[in-house]
Amino acid sequence: MLKPDELDELTFEQIKEVHGEGLEELTFDEIKELYGEEAAINVGIATDPDTFELDEEWFKEARPAREVDPGLFQDSSG
Repeated sequence: MLKPDELDELTFEQIKEVHGEGLEELTFDEIKELYGEEAAINVGIATDPDTFELDEEWFKEARPAREVDPGLFQDSSG
């Protein structure tokens, strides 16, 4: 049996394995009550098709915004 503080450390995959089918149908508050707030946030991120978790590979490829688009930093007051 997991302790309450261990619930927040569960990944989406672990929660899905424990909960089974229909996890995506639960509300944030229902997931929070069952598995903790951090777990509910992780489920939300994992089930949102427009988000992804930034991994080590992403950070290796990341560049400063000033380098990607220098125009973002031009003075527009003049």
